[in-house]
Amino acid sequence: MRPRFHVSSFILLIAALGCSSAQTKKDPTPIERAKLLTDIASAALGEGDATGALGYLEQAEDLDPKSPGIQYLFALAYYQKKELDLAIGAARKAVSMAPKFTDAKNTLGKLLVEKGQYVEAEPLLREAASDLKNPNAYMARTNLGMLYFKSGKKDLAKAEFTRVINETPQNSCVSAFFRGQILFEQGLFEKSLKDFHLAGRGYCGNLREAHLFEARTLMELGRKDQARAKLIEIQKLFTNSSEAEEAAGLLRQIQ
Repeated sequence: MRPRFHVSSFILLIAALGCSSAQTKKDPTPIERAKLLTDIASAALGEGDATGALGYLEQAEDLDPKSPGIQYLFALAYYQKKELDLAIGAARKAVSMAPKFTDAKNTLGKLLVEKGQYVEAEPLLREAASDLKNPNAYMARTNLGMLYFKSGKKDLAKAEFTRVINETPQNSCVSAFFRGQILFEQGLFEKSLKDFHLAGRGYCGNLREAHLFEARTLMELGRKDQARAKLIEIQKLFTNSSEAEEAAGLLRQIQ
C-alpha cells in the first residue's frame, strides 16, 4: 500500500527555509521555493487533490514563470478537474517551453485525442513513443494506439497495442483490452479471450468492461459454465454497477 503524503512536512520545510536564523546560511532562491511548491503540488495530485495542487502551482508559477514542469502539472491538475481546454492550453505551453519534454508531449497528445484532434496529436505521440530514453514510452504508444482505434484505423491500432504487449507486458493491460476488442470484432474469440483476461488483471483489475468482455467472449465460444461463473464473479466484484446489471441480463440468456 502506497504511503500517504503528509503536506504538513513540506509546509514546515518551506517555513524553515523561509526564515532567517543563525543556522541558515542563506535564504532559498525563488527557484528553490518554486521547486518545493511544485513538489507539494505533485504530491497533492497523487492524492487526487487537484484544487489544492492548483493553489500551490499558482504560487510556484509566480516564482518561476518559465518552468515547463509547472505548466505540465497545471495540465494534469486541470485534467483532474475535467477542464479539458485549460489542460490542453497548459500542456501546449509546457511543450513550447521545452520541445524535448517527452511526458508533456505525451500528455498533450492524449488530451488532443480526447478532443478529437487526431492530426495534431499523432506526431506528438509518435515522437514521445520513439524516445529511447523515455521510461514511459509505452504510455505514448498506448495513446497512439487509442488515436488509431478512435479514428477507425484498427490495423494500425492493433500494431501499436501489440508492440506494448510484447515490449512491456507488465504495463499492457489497457493495450490488451483494446486489442481484445479488435480481435473480438474480427471473430478471433480465442485470441481476444486471452487479451481480455490479461486486461482484467494487474493495475487494471478494476477495469469492469474487460471482465464483461471476457464473459461475452466465453459465451461466443459456447463455454456456458465458464461464462456463467464469470458473470456471477462480475456481480460480486462490481455490485450496483451497470456492468453488474448487464451481467445479470447475460446470465438470463444462458440459464
